[in-house]
Amino acid sequence: MKAHIKYMGNSFAFALLGDIESLIDEAVAEGYHRERFEVDDSEAKAMMQEAELSQKKRKGEVYAKTGVTVPFTSQDAMGLLQVKAAFELGAASTIMLFSNGQKLPMTAEDFPAFAVWFTQKRNSFFQEA
Repeated sequence: MKAHIKYMGNSFAFALLGDIESLIDEAVAEGYHRERFEVDDSEAKAMMQEAELSQKKRKGEVYAKTGVTVPFTSQDAMGLLQVKAAFELGAASTIMLFSNGQKLPMTAEDFPAFAVWFTQKRNSFFQEA
């Protein structure tokens, strides 16, 4: 007995004793069972703005003191909190690794100024327009 798997959007369907080519052809013809929807102009504009904002967060800015490009994603903000905790527990230095692959050596003495800069930059993404 043969079993074939068919991708259906976010799930898989299994077909027994079937021809995989016919399953693929059917999936392509039916748009992979994904729902289609339309958005109006205001929704499209909001989606584009969100995409642009997300791209700016990922791109980040150069931290002038070091020349390292620092992104402002939620992942990077969580990393900032982890580094803060490490310094509160007595660490003298560490290396911050950002979502863009950049590394920033950090000391307990330099961290407060960096944290203020990072927080101000990240918060700017959430200001009302």
